Amino acid sequence: MGYKLLIIPVVVVVLGIIFILVMSARREQSGGKAQDRMKEFAI
Repeated sequence: MGYKLLIIPVVVVVLGIIFILVMSARREQSGGKAQDRMKEFAI
């Protein structure tokens, strides 16, 4: 197992956590607007 193979999943997980934190922070500030936008993307 090379380090490059381990770095990729770690980076993906870290970016995912950051994305979730940012989205939760925006959701608190803008109220339900973020949830409505997420629903539009999901549909």
